[in-house]
Amino acid sequence: MFLDKQVRSDDDALQHVYSHFRQNLEDIARNGCRAKANVIFCTIASNLKDCPPFASLHRLGIAEAQKRRWEEIYEEGVEYERAEKYGQAIEKYLSADAIDNLYADLQFRLGRCYWRIGEYEEAKTRYILARELDTLRFRADDRINEIVRDIASNKTADGVYLVDAVKVFEQNSPHQTPGEELFYEHVHMNFKGNYLLAMTVFEKVEQIIPEKIRCQKADDYQPFSEAQCAKRLAYTDWSLYKIAEAIHSTSEKLPYSNQLYHDERFAQAEKEVQALKSELTPNVLQDIVAQYRNAIQSSSKDWLLHKQFALMLTEGLKDYAGAAKQYQLLLKQSNYYAAHVDLGGILLTMGNIEEGAAHSREAIRIKPTCAEAYCNLANVYEMLHKTDKAVKYYYKTLRLRPDYLSAYASFIQIMIRNGRIEEAVEMYRKTLPFIKTPALKVATHIKIGDLLVEHGRTDEAISELNTALQIDPNSIECRKRLEAFFGALHGRQGEGY
Repeated sequence: MFLDKQVRSDDDALQHVYSHFRQNLEDIARNGCRAKANVIFCTIASNLKDCPPFASLHRLGIAEAQKRRWEEIYEEGVEYERAEKYGQAIEKYLSADAIDNLYADLQFRLGRCYWRIGEYEEAKTRYILARELDTLRFRADDRINEIVRDIASNKTADGVYLVDAVKVFEQNSPHQTPGEELFYEHVHMNFKGNYLLAMTVFEKVEQIIPEKIRCQKADDYQPFSEAQCAKRLAYTDWSLYKIAEAIHSTSEKLPYSNQLYHDERFAQAEKEVQALKSELTPNVLQDIVAQYRNAIQSSSKDWLLHKQFALMLTEGLKDYAGAAKQYQLLLKQSNYYAAHVDLGGILLTMGNIEEGAAHSREAIRIKPTCAEAYCNLANVYEMLHKTDKAVKYYYKTLRLRPDYLSAYASFIQIMIRNGRIEEAVEMYRKTLPFIKTPALKVATHIKIGDLLVEHGRTDEAISELNTALQIDPNSIECRKRLEAFFGALHGRQGEGY
């Protein structure tokens, strides 16, 4: 929704943003002091080295002839960069920079090339500039952090303190340039990054808490190490896999798919997901179960541990009874609507329709707009062979969440079984805008084609298959079907194709 809301670094509207941000921080500081509470402000670190800009715009007023020349030089630089001739690429990029230095992608490419030849200080300068010029401003820029420092610096007498997270992250990054060592993507920190920030804030808290609390610290007290935190939180190989899978899935979508080097980064992420998945052998999964049980024993009231353990049992081991027990333990601590949804789904999988429906209805009572709970109820009525009610609940599900692909899949099967082919085809077509993987999009067009053929609509089926071939010209399934169609029409295999 932001793609048409790009903001240049010199946009006058940004001055209003900075002004409001400053006022908000001043209000927080003032109200904290009034309440006699100490306040800690943090600067906001972001991924510089491994997060290309989300969007770029040329400088205002650039002439068309200049823009064309810029593009020619830029593309020459790209070719040199692809050939790993970084010196020549830098030369071309600097020539483009002399025409228009406000294009964020150009600055990031310069940063990457400088990094590759070992000029790290210049690389960092260009990476920072790329972030500052990024017209989808999802990362805190220098001005935001200047305001934080200005509000919080030298105010300890007033009970206002500063944690300069930007500086700390730089000190813990290669060549003072934060990247994938601490971040998943643009701002979300990985486990190491979260630990670093938490420890930095904790150290500041230790400094400012009252002496009567601080003096109670045991002589041998030491805060948890990163490894101890991972153990207590059951941060396991399963966690690594699920996080990598989620990041990979997210990177398929806009605005991530618009970033420079997306294809190579996406392919690398896919390899990492597959590698992590292959390491989850039965023995490893049993070790992970033990790690969860140990963590829960140490912190039995941590409802999130129960939730994560339940998900691991469901997806990793298909141990539905074990997962159901974890959700029941969770619900004793918190009447969390999503736990009712998940437990309802598991109970339905186990054939316990009555309890599964009850938990799904409870989820809807807590959150009336919960699409997943309506989908569970649609499954209930499908299992009870009450097709009309199942259809009603699937429609309700998709009104609440139009991108719910698994709900579409179940709904489409009902349509097909009941001979409602036109509606099934229409439902398949509605899924297409939400499918990001080319292979899955091709498979959907093929399914539509197969349905149309079964009902004598060969011309429409051929159109669907041709659309699929535009996505993947090498699709063997599409080619086989088209050859069969044209063979039947022309009396020999492949004629007219």
